[in-house]
Amino acid sequence: MNSQTVNSLYNFLPELTLSLTIVITNALSVFTKKTGRINYYFPAAGLLLVLLLTFLEAYTLPQTAFNGLLVIDHFAYFGKILIVLSSFIFFLLFYTSQNSTSEFILLLTFTLGAMLSVGSSDLVMLFVSLEVMSISIYILISGKRIIALKNYIYGITVSAIMLFGASLMFGICGTTGYYSISEYLSANSFNPLTLTISVLLITFAIGYRMMLFPFNLYFPTYSEKLPVRQLALISITGVITSALVLIRFLLTAFHDGNSFITGSEIYSIIPGIKMDLLLSVISAASVITGSILILWQKNLKKIFAFIMISQAGNLIMGLAASSPGGSNAALFNIAVLLIIMTGLLYCIRIFEDKFQAVTIDDLKHKGKSGPLLFFTFIFFLSCAAGFPLTAGFSGRLILIIAALSKDLFWLAAISILSSFVMFYFIFKLTYTIFSGKPVINHVPLETHRKFILLVFLVPAILFGFYLSPLFDWVKFGALILGISSAN
Repeated sequence: MNSQTVNSLYNFLPELTLSLTIVITNALSVFTKKTGRINYYFPAAGLLLVLLLTFLEAYTLPQTAFNGLLVIDHFAYFGKILIVLSSFIFFLLFYTSQNSTSEFILLLTFTLGAMLSVGSSDLVMLFVSLEVMSISIYILISGKRIIALKNYIYGITVSAIMLFGASLMFGICGTTGYYSISEYLSANSFNPLTLTISVLLITFAIGYRMMLFPFNLYFPTYSEKLPVRQLALISITGVITSALVLIRFLLTAFHDGNSFITGSEIYSIIPGIKMDLLLSVISAASVITGSILILWQKNLKKIFAFIMISQAGNLIMGLAASSPGGSNAALFNIAVLLIIMTGLLYCIRIFEDKFQAVTIDDLKHKGKSGPLLFFTFIFFLSCAAGFPLTAGFSGRLILIIAALSKDLFWLAAISILSSFVMFYFIFKLTYTIFSGKPVINHVPLETHRKFILLVFLVPAILFGFYLSPLFDWVKFGALILGISSAN
C-alpha cells in the first residue's frame, strides 16, 4: 500500500470509523439481546466519535482522493458535520434501547451513504453513494409493505433515469468526473440540447430525493404513516444531503474553466446551459405547492411534509442565483432547516405521546393544557414561514437578496407571497389550538423535554438577529474545491 493511499485513508477517518461502528454493532446484535442497552449505546458513541473526527477535517487541506472519486474540502466538511449531527440528534431524540438493532444499523448505513455523497466528485461515485442511502430506506420502511413497494418502484426508476443522464454526460465529455467535465466543456464544443437533457435527468434524480415538486409527488402521501424517527431521517437528512449534492454537482461540473473572474458577484457557468431558468422553475413549483396545499391538510406529519417541500424549494432559489451570495444563502438555510424542522418534528412526537394527537382536530382547544409545548410548536411553524426576528426570517431574507441580485424578481415575489399564505395557515391553527375552554387539564411536560425544546429554541431565536457566527461558518463551508477562486 503506497503512501498516497494511506494518506487518503487517513483523510477519511470519519467514514472508516462509521463503517467499523456498523460492523461491530452488527456483531453485537448476534451475541447480545436484540434490544440490549449496549446495542443502543454503542451506535450512539460511534456517531459521537464520528462527529468529533469530522470536526477535525476543518484543518485538512482541500484535495482530491482515489483518482478524483472523492474530495476533501471545506464544503464536504460542512455537509458531513450537518449530516452526522442530524443523525446523532435523531438517534438521541427518537430512538430508545427498545428499538431493534437493525434500525440502528440502517441509520448508520444511511449516514455513511450521505457522507460519501457530499464528498463525491464523480457521477459513478455519487450514484453508488445515493443507492446506499436508498437501499437503507427501502429496508427501513419494509414494515409498511405497500409504501415500501411503491417507494422501491419509484426509487429504481429514478436511479435508472440518473444512470441514463450520466451515460449521456459520459457520451458528451468522455468522463464522469465533475472537474474533468468542467475542463472538457470549457475547451470543446458540444451539443447544448443533449447536455441540457443530461442535466435535466440527473437533476430529476437528485430532486426526487430532495422532495422537490414535481419530481417527488409520493412523499406527502406516505409521510403520515411513518414513525417520526423514520420520517426525520428520510426527510431532513435526505433533503440536506440532496441539496448539498446538487450544489456541488452544478457548480463544479459546469463551472467555466475559461473564466478568470476573481470577484464575488457571480459564478461563471458554461455558456449554453440555462441552469438559472431550470432551477428557478423548480424552486417556484416547490414553494407554491408546499405553501398552497398545506391549507387543506389536517394530519400533522403531512403538514410537516408540505413544509419540507416548500423549504426545499427555497433552498433551490439560492442556487438559482448562481453566485457565491446565493450559495451562502442556501447553505445558511440548510443549517437553519436542521434546527427548525427537527424542533417541529419533536413537537409532533410529543403530541403523539402526550395527547395521542395526529391531526389538527386532535389539538383543538388543547393549547392551554400545555402552553410551553404549543407556543414552541407555533414558533417553529412561524420560523419555517419566515416570520420576522426568527432564524427562518434571516434565512429567507438573504435568499431573497440573492435572487434579486440575479434579477429574479418574480421568484423572490413568489417566496414572499408563500410566507403570507403560511402566516394565514398558522393564524388559523393558532386559533384552533388556543380558542375555547381547555378540553383537558394541564399536562405536565418532563424536564428533559423542556430542555430539548429550549436547545432548539435558542438558536432559532438567536440567529434571527445575530447570525454572524453561523454565517461566518457558512462562508467557510462554501469554499468548494475547484471554484473557490470565484469566492
